Formats: sequence, structure tokens, C-alpha cells
Amino acid sequence: MPVREATVTDIDALTRLVNAAYAVEHFIYDGERINSTECADLLTTGTILMLEQDESLVGCIYLELREDSGYVGLLSVKPSHQHQGIGRSLVTIGETWFHSQGRKRSEL
Repeated sequence: MPVREATVTDIDALTRLVNAAYAVEHFIYDGERINSTECADLLTTGTILMLEQDESLVGCIYLELREDSGYVGLLSVKPSHQHQGIGRSLVTIGETWFHSQGRKRSEL
């Protein structure tokens, strides 16, 4: 499955994906997990990698470089595609990306 870096044109699709993936945790958040403004802000502070299948977004992961580590957030997989190893693949891709950026560890 192809992976690419998200751009501002992906904000609506990313927001829908993250909110669908986190719907099971609705009791933790007051409203949706993320809105389009918050998603756009993340694109300025870090990188969101998107995993697509048949030109459809099935997963994403937020990666942010910190002083001596990387931060992982918003690991999201489309509910109909969960339990297929996509989340694990995204984490591995994120770890590889951090390593390429000179970070030897990452945190959630």
C-alpha cells in the first residue's frame, strides 16, 4: 500500500478518518477527537503520513520531531480495515522515518 505525506488538501479526509477511528473512545473526548483546524495545525508542527489502498485513505500517523526523540500521535486506521496489520505497518514506517531524521527513539 502506498504511503505519502499529507497536505492541506487532505485535511477533510484525515479529519473523517481520525474521528471514525477514535469513535470507540467518544467518552474521553468532548465532541470529536479532532477538527479540521487542529488537523491543519498539526501539518505545521509535524508530518502526517497517509496509507492508501485503491486510492482510498485507510490509515494515518502523526510524526513530530522533538529535541532528541520523535513523537507519535493520532495513529488511526479506518474501522473496516482494522485488525489487518495496518496500524503495525504505520508504526514501523514512523520508526523508519524517525531513524532517517536522526532520532533513535520515539514516544507516544
